[in-house]
Amino acid sequence: MLDLGLPLEDGLFIARRLRQQQPVLGIVMLTARGSLDDRLAGLEEGADAYLVKPVDMRELVGTLHSVLRRLTVVAPPSEAWLLYPDTLSIGSPSGELVALTATEMNLLKCLAEAAPDPVSRETLAAAMGHPEPDFDYRRLEVAFSRLRKKIDTTLAVESPIRSARGRGYVFAAPVRLLPR
Repeated sequence: MLDLGLPLEDGLFIARRLRQQQPVLGIVMLTARGSLDDRLAGLEEGADAYLVKPVDMRELVGTLHSVLRRLTVVAPPSEAWLLYPDTLSIGSPSGELVALTATEMNLLKCLAEAAPDPVSRETLAAAMGHPEPDFDYRRLEVAFSRLRKKIDTTLAVESPIRSARGRGYVFAAPVRLLPR
């Protein structure tokens, strides 16, 4: 996100420079300047979206998700599933992405870090922020059920998450956790 009225350098100049250096970068202008000329200049200099303050947080989140969808469509095909912690998403081997919640990402990070070995239910409960002894493990089952369904329906491919009977859960496919 970039403002136009920055103290040391004009936001339009920064947007132009960033767009030249990194054409795939997502740029959202969030500024108090709302005239048509300002909005058009922001878009012409490389902004993907231009929002005028004050902005409703729902619009801001929707705009950021829209820009993220554009950026993540270009994910390169890989033989492994890819976890993107910074954008809370998982990429299939074909390059398609699914947005995740923070809890889903924490669970998948645990599985990815241990792969190909299973992760205990206790460890996964702690990743959800609920260490024993008072954790209801049905919550874990529901979380994985919803996550599997999300992957299955969004990507039209079978989820690689499996339960390891009596031991916990496992990521049953090659997976890479991308560094932050």
